[in-house]
Amino acid sequence: MSLTPSGRCWPRPRRNSSGAVWSGGASSTGPPLPPSPDELKDFPYVVDDVAWARGHGYGGDLQRKAAREQKSNPNAQYANRLPVRRQRAYEAARTGDGTRALEVTAPNGADIAQNRTGCLAWAQGKLYGDFREWFRVSTVSANLPDHSGDIRRDARFRAAVGQWSACMRGKGLPYRNPLHLQKALGPALEGKSAHEAHRIETRLAVSEAVCARSTPLSATVRALTRKYDHVVRDSYGAEIDTRNKMRLSALKRARDLVRGGTQNAAPEM
Repeated sequence: MSLTPSGRCWPRPRRNSSGAVWSGGASSTGPPLPPSPDELKDFPYVVDDVAWARGHGYGGDLQRKAAREQKSNPNAQYANRLPVRRQRAYEAARTGDGTRALEVTAPNGADIAQNRTGCLAWAQGKLYGDFREWFRVSTVSANLPDHSGDIRRDARFRAAVGQWSACMRGKGLPYRNPLHLQKALGPALEGKSAHEAHRIETRLAVSEAVCARSTPLSATVRALTRKYDHVVRDSYGAEIDTRNKMRLSALKRARDLVRGGTQNAAPEM
């Protein structure tokens, strides 16, 4: 039997089309690796990393990469080949049958539930040490109050956006603000090949980032984000800290699983 969470949950692991078993280890037959931390970036107000923009534009290449990886994931391939009846059974085993669930009211007021049964809950409990606590703190931390409207309405932000817009006009790109650029991006990419779309994205994103850095916009966004992060931490700092500690503990467990995964893959039964 496999010693990984998925392997323990299913006592009869399935082989992929090549006959190999994936048990969570870093093997050539397992799922492709996810994007690296250097690739994963979030720019809620303005792209301000010139090097990242030069490499990824607005991240369209990463989205296409993720789509390819999802298609080649052996777990997804196996589930998609099952008859409909067995797909339902597979999903119930994976996520639980819905008869027992935990529920947390998030800071935004939403009631969010997750099954306490099923392989995902079992694996999260093993990885993070306490499924109930992990579900609570991760749900709270993922649904913190949204202060983006406060930031966009701030006079300092609006003034910095005006300077950014002037910089963009100087480059022949007449966008009022980064949101205006994003809304125009879809039509600009429509019908384009992946190569051409990446070229367009890169040109616009690099210009956006250069103007964010050469005007006060980038620094203003960072300052305002820190201000509202403190506001959020005053109310939810304990949950955020607990989530971070559980992540760090889980990282060691995950590394141990990856190291031992290929050695512990179970034979087909």
